[in-house]
Amino acid sequence: MEIRVETGSVTTFESDVLLVPVTKGDAPLGNAARVDGALGGHLADAMRRGEFKAGRGQTIAFPAADGLRCKRVVFVGVGAAAELNPEAWRRAAGQAARAANRGKFQSAAFAPLDDAGFGAVTPEDAAEAIATGACTGLYRFIEYKTEEDSREPSTLTVLTLLCADGMNHVAMDTAAHAGRALADGMALAMDLANHPSAAVTPRRLADEAAHLAHEHGMTLEVFDEEQMQAMGMGGMIGVGQGSAEPPRFIVLEHKGAEGAPVVLVGKSITFDTGGISIKPSAGMEEMKGDMSGGAAVLGVMRTVGTLNLPLRVIGILTAAENMPSGTAQNPGDILRMHNGLTVEVINTDAEGRLVLADGLSYAQKYAPRLLVDIATLTGACVVALGHHAIGLMGTAEEAKADFKAIGEKVGERVWELPLWKEYHDDIKSDVADIKNTGGRPGGTITAGCFLSRFAGDAPWVHLDIAATAWDAKATDYLPAKGASGVGVRLLTGMLRKLAAA
Repeated sequence: MEIRVETGSVTTFESDVLLVPVTKGDAPLGNAARVDGALGGHLADAMRRGEFKAGRGQTIAFPAADGLRCKRVVFVGVGAAAELNPEAWRRAAGQAARAANRGKFQSAAFAPLDDAGFGAVTPEDAAEAIATGACTGLYRFIEYKTEEDSREPSTLTVLTLLCADGMNHVAMDTAAHAGRALADGMALAMDLANHPSAAVTPRRLADEAAHLAHEHGMTLEVFDEEQMQAMGMGGMIGVGQGSAEPPRFIVLEHKGAEGAPVVLVGKSITFDTGGISIKPSAGMEEMKGDMSGGAAVLGVMRTVGTLNLPLRVIGILTAAENMPSGTAQNPGDILRMHNGLTVEVINTDAEGRLVLADGLSYAQKYAPRLLVDIATLTGACVVALGHHAIGLMGTAEEAKADFKAIGEKVGERVWELPLWKEYHDDIKSDVADIKNTGGRPGGTITAGCFLSRFAGDAPWVHLDIAATAWDAKATDYLPAKGASGVGVRLLTGMLRKLAAA
């Protein structure tokens, strides 16, 4: 879908469908009132009767009337004006775009909230959020659908954001372009995680990285198992050795500036059976999404490339398949990692931290200004935080504070957990330097403690997305069960902040 920004009046702009935001209240205000006046007050009547309360993402549609240059009007709720934020605009835009698409319309115009701007949110922030929400709201994963009605493409091809007099048209257009780039990055991450593991293997992830490198002028290195063995990557080799599908260590670099890079390390377990410590069968089909951290890193790199951020960014994917077989690693095995530490394998289903450990220690060669890993790491994170927050740990105090603020803005909230010494004591091993699990109590935290042993002296942040990478139900701007693309907006937000500085 093409996103445009144009200056125009809500009552005179020509489009198939007009999308008009409405705040909660007793009656429509601003542009909503103007459009409703042309409709004869139908919206005001619906609000008085309680049929439409203008809650976030709620929609109500009416046929257009004389005086409006459209075929249909869709009013979309954005909630209370005092609580208006970018997330409200994402939700409203997602629902509005889907409503327009259900009507088989080809073009839609999204009106500003009022003549002064987009409420308490800056017009630029609103434009970015609207572009992202509208594009992801139309996302569908239909590659394996064969029935014709399931494969029907979206009809909405153009969304125009109307820019009122006094708004900075150029700035809004730039913001909308960024919002679209974020949506494209999320779509790549969602596609990769939604595919079955037979289609997205470690080698397929390397191919996707190669495509991004070619498209955006990035550099790429892909290490095979022999090279990893020579580099002493015991975690990568140990996890991958049980599978017929060989592991790959993928390094993709965007050199938008000189100097120390930001390094992103994504857990990329393309299928996780648990290995010899095999998982229960119920829900195991979702383990195709255990590479969501790596998928997010590729999504971020796509967005970074599209925006051509003036920043040096390196994405590392630790890609392997965790399978049980006669060659698989066993509980009790001892691995020597890339940084020389030895690890006792207590549970082969605690494999993500093993591959990430090699990725984090390899990243030390770049002396990064910031080192971030992102992973569907622990089921314990779901128990601790439910499905509404990303687990946050690390040593970079300023970056952690930034992630908290950015998460609120982009709708990917984080919650910090401690890395106290007492938790580190839980992963001491009797026969090796450390062990790969400290047991069930504080499982998310002890996993973070494990990773901290490989982050070196770099400012480091760990993001556990196990609770947020997979949506069990549709949301306002993620309309289907499956991968959520989480992490793309959060990480890109941090990179844009660093680039601006």
